[in-house]
Amino acid sequence: MKFKIFVFLAFLSRFAFSQINIDKTPDNFRSSIHIIPINSAEAVIEPFFDPTLNGIKEWKIFDGSKHGLKIKQTWAYVGVEWSRRPTDGVILSMYRDFSLDVSKYDKLIVCAAFPENCEINIKINTDRGEIYYKKRLKESIKKEHSIDLKKSKKLKKILIQVKTDDEKPSMGWFNWIGLQNSKILSFHLDEWKNIDTTWDGYLRTDKFEPSFKPKYGLIVDSNEIEKIRIIHNEYLKKYGTTPILENIKLIKNKTPEKFINEYVVRDENRFNREREVGKLLTSRDGYGLQLAIAGILTKDENLMRLAARYALSIAYSPNWEESFWANLPGSIWNHRAFTHSMYSFECALILDLCGEYFTWLGREFIMRRIAEEGLATINWISWKYEYIYHMNQLGWFSHGRLAGSTMLEKEWPRAKWMTEQGYKDIYESVQNVILPDGGYVEGPTYFQPIAGNAGLAMYIYAKSRDKKLKDVIPDVMFKTGDFASAVISTDETQDVIPICDAISKLNYDMLLVMSTILPNSDWSNILIKKLEREGGLPNSLLSLTLFSHFNSKLQKTKPFVLLPQMGLLASNREFEGEKVKIAFMGNRAFAEHTHEDKGSFIIEFAGETFAMDPGTCDYANPLHITLKNCERHNMLVPFGFDERAKPQTPIPFDIIPEAKCNDSTFSVYCDLSKGWEDYYKKWVRVIESPYPNEITIRDTFELIKGEGVEFYWNTILPIEVKGSNISIKGKRGVISFDVPEGTSFKIDKLPLIDGKIQNRISIKKNGKKGVITLKAYLKKI
Repeated sequence: MKFKIFVFLAFLSRFAFSQINIDKTPDNFRSSIHIIPINSAEAVIEPFFDPTLNGIKEWKIFDGSKHGLKIKQTWAYVGVEWSRRPTDGVILSMYRDFSLDVSKYDKLIVCAAFPENCEINIKINTDRGEIYYKKRLKESIKKEHSIDLKKSKKLKKILIQVKTDDEKPSMGWFNWIGLQNSKILSFHLDEWKNIDTTWDGYLRTDKFEPSFKPKYGLIVDSNEIEKIRIIHNEYLKKYGTTPILENIKLIKNKTPEKFINEYVVRDENRFNREREVGKLLTSRDGYGLQLAIAGILTKDENLMRLAARYALSIAYSPNWEESFWANLPGSIWNHRAFTHSMYSFECALILDLCGEYFTWLGREFIMRRIAEEGLATINWISWKYEYIYHMNQLGWFSHGRLAGSTMLEKEWPRAKWMTEQGYKDIYESVQNVILPDGGYVEGPTYFQPIAGNAGLAMYIYAKSRDKKLKDVIPDVMFKTGDFASAVISTDETQDVIPICDAISKLNYDMLLVMSTILPNSDWSNILIKKLEREGGLPNSLLSLTLFSHFNSKLQKTKPFVLLPQMGLLASNREFEGEKVKIAFMGNRAFAEHTHEDKGSFIIEFAGETFAMDPGTCDYANPLHITLKNCERHNMLVPFGFDERAKPQTPIPFDIIPEAKCNDSTFSVYCDLSKGWEDYYKKWVRVIESPYPNEITIRDTFELIKGEGVEFYWNTILPIEVKGSNISIKGKRGVISFDVPEGTSFKIDKLPLIDGKIQNRISIKKNGKKGVITLKAYLKKI
């Protein structure tokens, strides 16, 4: 059987392999193979995650151009993309010759992520013969495929094959190939066991009686904490629980010391080792910080002490990097300063809220780790990378940077310059990234680091300098009201339309910051809707602080908004008492974290989404790349190629729709051929809606190449087909339309996360040029 599995590979390896074209990357500085140690028991021989060190150009890759195979080096993996399933199902076959002494290791590990139901086959040639491995994937997650080397002393060749049964386009990636001594590994992992949980000398004894007052007042002082405590306790008395207490249900009985590791493990599986998944010491919201907030509000000594132990456990962990990738000897690869900011923020806030629980030694130890492991890295990243001042990343790094430096300056006054520099940098970045029309090209989720993280950082700065938040916020943030009106969702399950790399929910920090500075905007409407849906109380320290002053009421959303620099427009109308929203995607030249969706439309009606944007999902799942594709959006896509038809990414042109809209009518015209120069000579989309319950979409096209086009309409709602009529049915509304004459159609079931399905209506029209006109009607039921 094993021979049958690989017999065709042996045949191909003789004469059918060829080096296919790989997208341009920085020149590899070396292509020779090295055994690079990552700990006492493991090493890497192929760091696919590092574009400057890996040897992907040395691999012989079977020509898969007929099924659209493309190999792409990215900043963190070697990507594998295909347009269709080949006849034999083999989407990738590649091999590389080695000559390595592996006598000190007993396992070969191939770390990769491919979609569910793909099959991974690996053949290893060694001095002891051929070793085979076969695995059918049950989940679309990153996996470390461990293969017994069977006492081999020399590694000669690795051959990897990936197969699929799925007919649809998809992608996966390789992270690294390494070696492991499993016997020594057990000793290495045991180094982090049996750590003292009492922290004798670092924490005060159990006899200590706390005052439950913040030590530094980074976000709240003693008077403010009492006000928030009253609000929290009133809610607790009324409902029996609070969002804050719900946050800690799963962590209040954990032992943080059990999760101390060589690297701090958080909820980010792109970088975690497989053996670390689920063994979290912290999360994006901070386990220890959540405990500290709950403890100080309820005056619970056990929660406060446990929070302090979490801070000490983070500080005790040797590395605040994501994983060994960032510490690989000889490598310059890094994942910037995301984790360094998170851990600096969490530790600084715990030192503040639970400060009286620490001895001088405990406090000094954590402060040193914040200074050396946290702020030093954030400073280095802020000095090195100019681009982070022109997108969201500096926002991500700012809350930890400002919390850490503000706390340090309370103890070490010479650290004050770091606070000033941190504020100056984030102020500049926010001014750069928000467009003159108030739009933000990376979408609502990536606006959270700007409004949420940077807003939190500026709040900390304002408080430390005895100023108000509005006094330190850049002027451009006050222009974002129209952006909120464009992305606000009328879907009762969503905060916003998940355009770009987005999800449909926003966090309370962001919404309370924006509602504080723009109380009469749709930011407040989003917040009010979220509070109504989720119980009426925020779940973080900053949001609770700002919420204690929040008193805005629902405002009427603008009936029409166009962001001329961003290229986004939206219509907000009503039909028979139900809200009707249409959004249309244009483009800002070179915008990042966007999708292949220029010209796509989103339609919401009666509290549900009828024409959807899939947004994104966990970046550790290969699906997040597929969700960017044009065929996952409401687009017009040419067909008849070996490759997957797609526009340039990012599109280097502004695409700004022309619109005429008011309270009752909506009309948009947009030339969408830009970015599609390889496929379209002409593509113009017109959407006309003279009444809220009538929507006509007309695409006029002329192809440069291809056999025709497919019009896609995507929804998560159920679809009913009667002859040539298609109905999309919600709980209170329905949208129906007839399939245009001269076309054919089918319904595709496309996978989403959590077992959900994206229903795609695909309407096909043959011919080099033509017009597709679809007239949809909305009806209340």
